[in-house]
Amino acid sequence: MKRLLQSFAVITAFAAATAPVQAACWDAAAFEAAQVRQLETMLTAAAARCETRSPAFAAHYGTFRAVNGAALASAQARLQRHFAGAGEGQVFSASLATQAASAARGLSCDDMAVLARIAADSGGSVEALARFASSADLRPQGGAETCRAEAVPIRIALNASGQ
Repeated sequence: MKRLLQSFAVITAFAAATAPVQAACWDAAAFEAAQVRQLETMLTAAAARCETRSPAFAAHYGTFRAVNGAALASAQARLQRHFAGAGEGQVFSASLATQAASAARGLSCDDMAVLARIAADSGGSVEALARFASSADLRPQGGAETCRAEAVPIRIALNASGQ
């Protein structure tokens, strides 16, 4: 029985050490994708209240979607890979609306039009949108720690007596 428990402990330690780290932390590409998704969500939420109130917002938001369509799709695909099998993707997506509302608190439709214009002019890549999101202080929340290093499998060896 003791040997069975020890074997189980070794297997458990190995499985934990080799499990994907993506649910626990963000690699740089996934973090950038999350920032882009947060920016997109903030502007989409603003569209609901600003499209009819601000012709400037409507124009810049339309340009943002058109110019950055491929980058937005790429960011979404990267997030889907990040959360694959982790069960946290839906929780993250649901939290974006709350974060977007918080980020936009106090901003007028004219302010949102300026943000949409800058985002539209950012260059059309995930990296450029992420730089803009960083400058706007958009950081994904909810355990969004960046990975410090890649996970390295560890091996626990028992001594000759099985202890």
